[in-house]
Amino acid sequence: MRAFSRASRGFTLIEVLVAFVILAFSLGALFKVFSGSLQTVRHGEDYAHAVALARGQLAGLDTDGIEGRGIETGETEDGYRWQIEFAPMPDVMPQGGVAKFEPLAVSVTVSWGALNNRSLTLSTVRLAPR
Repeated sequence: MRAFSRASRGFTLIEVLVAFVILAFSLGALFKVFSGSLQTVRHGEDYAHAVALARGQLAGLDTDGIEGRGIETGETEDGYRWQIEFAPMPDVMPQGGVAKFEPLAVSVTVSWGALNNRSLTLSTVRLAPR
């Protein structure tokens, strides 16, 4: 029979359990960090999609022209809702002058999420024929 010295006996059960507890807490913290990062990336993708949609709606105004006034709304297949609002701006022509165009404040609001809890608004000024 072989006798083991105190230095070569290995780990006790308590030491192994403490090591597993430390490992479990470390892995839990790492999982939380990675899942938070994935959620941040997803929110960034949503905002980028909303900006692209809003810019597309504003670009469509340039090609189609601004004929109607008031509010236009719509929705995409993937759940993004948009609203374009036209508001007249004060006339800057001097008294007696006749302008062929009038300035309009145009704002595009894009909202998404189950309860429309996220939204983005882009605003600009466009000239509309009188």
